[in-house]
Amino acid sequence: MTTLYRCRTALSEVRDQFRAITPDRASWSAEVWPERVGLVVYRKGSKRIAEPMRWGIPSTILNGGRNRRAVSTSIRFNRVKVEKLARFDNPWRCLIVMDSFAYPSGPPGARTRTWFGLDSRPVFAWTGVWAHIGEEKRYCGLLAEANLVVAGPSMPVILDPDDYKLWLGGRFDRATPLANRPYSEERMYTEALGEPWNAVVEEA
Repeated sequence: MTTLYRCRTALSEVRDQFRAITPDRASWSAEVWPERVGLVVYRKGSKRIAEPMRWGIPSTILNGGRNRRAVSTSIRFNRVKVEKLARFDNPWRCLIVMDSFAYPSGPPGARTRTWFGLDSRPVFAWTGVWAHIGEEKRYCGLLAEANLVVAGPSMPVILDPDDYKLWLGGRFDRATPLANRPYSEERMYTEALGEPWNAVVEEA
């Protein structure tokens, strides 16, 4: 399960890459952990809106049950309860903007970060859903089976630009097959820099 990713980009790049309307100014975490703020693109009418949201939807709202985490930052679509599938209708689908994601490597107590990204695109989209929780908006990413590059049982569901329209606005039966699809390992890179896993960068 992914609990750390990076979003080091500018609003102008998001506007160009995602064809989204962006605010004049916005603040989000360059290094995103659960409960921090990331940058998300969602559909409003016929337009795409880019907006900061908080990472993690309360587990009881997203999947109807309690687990060891108060919020779900990621979920496998094929494990969602039938009565909660309305959460995946197109008004609530989103694209999570990222440039890389990390998994821990090494023995307990000495874990380091191994980063994964795409060779051809410095900024890309992780498939997700979002929700209104009180007065704020929150989001959660979808997971697929890991490919041969990513260590672990799962990985973020990454979309190519040609799939953005289908995910954000397509019919449920056409869009949701994207939610279970691992990305091609031939198009990814891996980078191990020896960074301690828990070296959390404080937000400004």
